[in-house]
Amino acid sequence: MAARGTAPDLGMRLDQRFGFSGMCLQKGRILFCDDTETDPRVDRAACLRLGARSIIAVPLLDQGKAVGILEVFSGTAHAFDDNDIRHLDRLAKMTVEAMADVRPARAGNPI
Repeated sequence: MAARGTAPDLGMRLDQRFGFSGMCLQKGRILFCDDTETDPRVDRAACLRLGARSIIAVPLLDQGKAVGILEVFSGTAHAFDDNDIRHLDRLAKMTVEAMADVRPARAGNPI
């Protein structure tokens, strides 16, 4: 995991019933916000605290179940394009594959 700038804390638990991130987990699909000041799906106060104007949220899907999200923020509205979304989707899939590769090794080889 990684965070930079004013990102939320790593490993932060999300209430899946609320907010943009929760909606991404609940729906299990990519969500994109071009401008947090005009998108009714986001918590404006939280976005102001984070300095976020654009957001991409990509679910980490393990066997069809959302087990986390990869979320990217920008302080600039309209900062992301379709290419950015494709790259983050690819990165999310690679992350889930890496998690699956590590899981059996830990179970079979206690450290």
